Amino acid sequence: ARTMVAALSNILVQQGDAVGLYAFNDKVIKELPPRTSPTHLYAINETLGNLEAGGPTNLIKTLHNLAAKIRRRAMVIIFSDCFTNIEELIDCFSHLHFKKHDVAVFHIVDEAELKFEMTRPMRFMDMEGNGSLIADPAIIRDEYLEHINDYLKDIRSECLKHKVDYRFC
Repeated sequence: ARTMVAALSNILVQQGDAVGLYAFNDKVIKELPPRTSPTHLYAINETLGNLEAGGPTNLIKTLHNLAAKIRRRAMVIIFSDCFTNIEELIDCFSHLHFKKHDVAVFHIVDEAELKFEMTRPMRFMDMEGNGSLIADPAIIRDEYLEHINDYLKDIRSECLKHKVDYRFC
């Protein structure tokens, strides 16, 4: 995700567009207002290099706050695993659209989450909380894959239905 953000930022600045960055988990970590300066890319890249994944996030609250905060019409590009309630997420996108923003989502999912190829019992850790679960992947694999595939199909379908440019990565 960091590489995609950096590359896209570079392309946009090179064509004269203003680029900002809003990095968050359960609170805003760093906010860089939109700028068109090539030197602004240094600040974006430095921020991206210092970001660490993990801990709780609040995508829904943050997107609603962002929709209320952005004053000028903008293209809001979201890089996320999007693991949240789909209805609430679509409501965020509708809020952004209501404020006249275009919305694009780069849905980032780890390949291991899609294949679920673990072969022995293991402890699954909640990356956003303190919970864990010991399970045998062979026992839960089919149901897990069914749920994750249904979720991915539903989120893609809802994004497209609500005019959100959706890219699965």
